[in-house]
Amino acid sequence: IALAAAVVLLLGTAFALYRHIQRNSKSFIAQEGQGLYDEERYDEAMASYQRGFERYPDSPDFLLGLARSSEKAGQTEQSLTAWRLYLNQIPEDKAANRSQALYEIGRLYALTRMPDKAIESLIQASNLDATHYDTSFVLGRLLEEQNRPAEALSAYRRALELRPSSPEAADAVKDQAQETEPAAGQAAAPDQAI
Repeated sequence: IALAAAVVLLLGTAFALYRHIQRNSKSFIAQEGQGLYDEERYDEAMASYQRGFERYPDSPDFLLGLARSSEKAGQTEQSLTAWRLYLNQIPEDKAANRSQALYEIGRLYALTRMPDKAIESLIQASNLDATHYDTSFVLGRLLEEQNRPAEALSAYRRALELRPSSPEAADAVKDQAQETEPAAGQAAAPDQAI
């Protein structure tokens, strides 16, 4: 009987250890985080991705999940931090991934009313990948809000080149062209009078 009890205890301990190892495996945590995110349980997804990042700090996937779920949970600062950490883990030769991270950082800076940092991030994103419509359009909006019409017009034109069917980009180009052309005409008028 003592031997049977020892075997049961040993098997129970082995099973508990196996479950602990399995529950803390990289793939389990990633699946758990994604499942919670898909169920729109963003606070729990954040906790799962945070746990994954703490256990596997060199895995950018946990930072990406943490960044996205943090934003969905309304934790903008935590999302910004996770995006910055994610950006630092992306190899230099992965320009599209780096550009996407910089776009997200810029967008979040814009949401937190930090337009200069937002513009800087979006320009960096555009320099890495000039084919991203949203980067050009959001950059145009921010430049317009900062009363930089010529730069805004350039960003909107780039957005319209990338998505010629975009009515919002076409309207923005038209509006900014009207804004910049009268300003250019007014600047030239005094020279003509002399």
